[in-house]
Amino acid sequence: MSNNTDSLLKRHIRITKILLTQLHHIEALEQSKAADKVALTLLYLAETLGSTFPNKAIKKLTVTQQEIANSLGVTRETAGQVLKKLEIKKLLAKSRNTYVLYIEKLKKYIDKQD
Repeated sequence: MSNNTDSLLKRHIRITKILLTQLHHIEALEQSKAADKVALTLLYLAETLGSTFPNKAIKKLTVTQQEIANSLGVTRETAGQVLKKLEIKKLLAKSRNTYVLYIEKLKKYIDKQD
């Protein structure tokens, strides 16, 4: 009986995590400003695709500007401009198609935008 309960709890946790990440993606898409869309999408992608550093406040994400732009319905140039601004604000660091995201700083930035 205990084994079945553990299995159900694990399944419930997994489904909840999936729903929360989908909610973050929907929130990103409904933003009117490109900067907000990109920032929220980076968080969404970091949660679903990113690899975590030992310091959990930092995630590494391998994605192109074009992939970000396509997922949001903006031009690559717009996505690139926003990513550059986020890099200048020290919310991320970029090396080719790899972004190092400073998760807590990025979340604070998004909270200020609301």
